[in-house]
Amino acid sequence: MLGKIALEEAFALPRFEEKTRWWASLFSTDPETHVKEITDITKIRIEHADKHGVGYQILSYTAPGVQDIWDAKEAQALAVEINDYIAEKIKANPDRFGAFAWPLVLLCRSKSRRRRT
Repeated sequence: MLGKIALEEAFALPRFEEKTRWWASLFSTDPETHVKEITDITKIRIEHADKHGVGYQILSYTAPGVQDIWDAKEAQALAVEINDYIAEKIKANPDRFGAFAWPLVLLCRSKSRRRRT
């Protein structure tokens, strides 16, 4: 592996394009460019990495994410969707990408504790 390692590089699910666009509009960035770049896992991301000397990226789901969902079953379903999605996307380039997964057991316990308090 050559180059820098980039940690916690954000990605988003394409199905949340509108939410991602809204989120980006809160900051000083072009929402359209942001949506295009944050939902792309391979093409644009690898081009940027090569341009800036990044050899490997650890991807992490962007905010607001699973932690924003109070219903435990809904949160777990989204966590599974995110984990499955990113696992499939990085298969083609395991020498370029890794990812943080959502810990399902901890997520469910955390959500049920919140309901009890």
